[in-house]
Amino acid sequence: MIDGDFGEWASIAKFGMQAPAALPEVTVDEWAVKSVANNLYVYLKTDGNVMGTSNVDSFFLFIDTDGSSASGYSVSSIGADYSFEFHGWNQTVESAALMRFGSASDRLNWTSWSSIDSLKVAVNADKMEAMATLLSTSQAPPDSSCSPRTIRQTGCHR
Repeated sequence: MIDGDFGEWASIAKFGMQAPAALPEVTVDEWAVKSVANNLYVYLKTDGNVMGTSNVDSFFLFIDTDGSSASGYSVSSIGADYSFEFHGWNQTVESAALMRFGSASDRLNWTSWSSIDSLKVAVNADKMEAMATLLSTSQAPPDSSCSPRTIRQTGCHR
């Protein structure tokens, strides 16, 4: 359930980031992914308040649903077929989308991402959780086939 009560994440295995960001609002301290039936849930905790300034902050979770690094968007060591994409400021998520990658020929083509659904999101101080419904249970990835990224869009203020 996406409700801003993060107690249900206590028993879920957490991951850290290999390369922390320079700013606490976009430095992911820990993150987790859980799939239940055809719902995919994501949790993250940052060093500062999530999207806690007037700058536009973005979080991306890239998801490899077919387990092949040879297909999908090439990021880290996975081939991302889907992504969770979040943009916001002032501790508010202004847009949250489930994206699908659509190019088989150019695996680095950022414009091949298309939005296929919105995400249910809750933010509370330094934590955020979200949920998307994937098309089938076979698309729900194992927890370790995801790769998070963060961006501070400097010059973009709200």
